[in-house]
Amino acid sequence: MLHIFIHEAMRELQIQPKDLTAIAVGLGPGSYTGLRIGMAAAKGFAHPLKIPIIGFDAAAILRVSVDSDLEKVIVIDARRMDAFVHRNNVWSFQTLTSDFRESLGVNPIHFIGDGAEKMREFLKSGDTISNRYPSSKFMFHTLKEIPAFDINVLNIEPLYLKEFEVHTTPKNKL
Repeated sequence: MLHIFIHEAMRELQIQPKDLTAIAVGLGPGSYTGLRIGMAAAKGFAHPLKIPIIGFDAAAILRVSVDSDLEKVIVIDARRMDAFVHRNNVWSFQTLTSDFRESLGVNPIHFIGDGAEKMREFLKSGDTISNRYPSSKFMFHTLKEIPAFDINVLNIEPLYLKEFEVHTTPKNKL
């Protein structure tokens, strides 16, 4: 449905693909399939139009989406009690437990992201939560953090923090 939504948005804005000067795409981390679909769509537009792709890290977008004086820790849901966590400019893959919260120290933290709610049972006094997804309305606030635009679409890749896992049971035994 992504291309249909893009087509509808461009029709509403009365613009054509030839009017575009760059393509913005979220780099993740996030859903493996979602990242691949988004990146393929961005490259599919940028390559024939010979325009650059601007990649946006989820942490940069989420960090500016909340006005807080507390330390901001980004928590992106990775299913179960796992999350992609961004702190001190570093992404990591974590299992969310009380030990994980203890490892962050005693100062109050503002947990931000679609996985932030998973931290609720581990909060310390003063901690806060903003349960949200990266939104394109905050992308332009992060442009100063983005490297120079690159017209070579092969140079931009999603931010994968864990290997793709298939969790299915075969229907037929071979």
